[in-house]
Amino acid sequence: MTQITVADVKRVTEEILAEYGEDYVYPEALRTTRCIYADPISGVPSCIVGHIASRLDPELFEVMQAWDRRSTPHPPTSPWVAFSERGLPTRFVSEIFEAQAAQDMGKPWGKAAEFILNFSDEIPA
Repeated sequence: MTQITVADVKRVTEEILAEYGEDYVYPEALRTTRCIYADPISGVPSCIVGHIASRLDPELFEVMQAWDRRSTPHPPTSPWVAFSERGLPTRFVSEIFEAQAAQDMGKPWGKAAEFILNFSDEIPA
């Protein structure tokens, strides 16, 4: 299993913003009550977290795609767990999914990515 660092996630987030632009807004048609990490037909990354996963670890992205397809009473590993298993601090995984929530509320990716890019390992006094 690939280990991922906070710096890795920040780096690919910056790459995604450079590619899509900070003003990119995830299409409203894809903002459903259930996240879609990858396009169900083409399999390409869809949301900001799907893009992050696909660039960092193909196996992690496969977990995300399996989560998209879940329809059984025993779903596959959750994306939250999959990110955590790769060595990321729980507080940072929370920020990744805060970025996801911001995107799903229609915020531009630049604004959503602030949760990731502004994360600090330092615990305030």
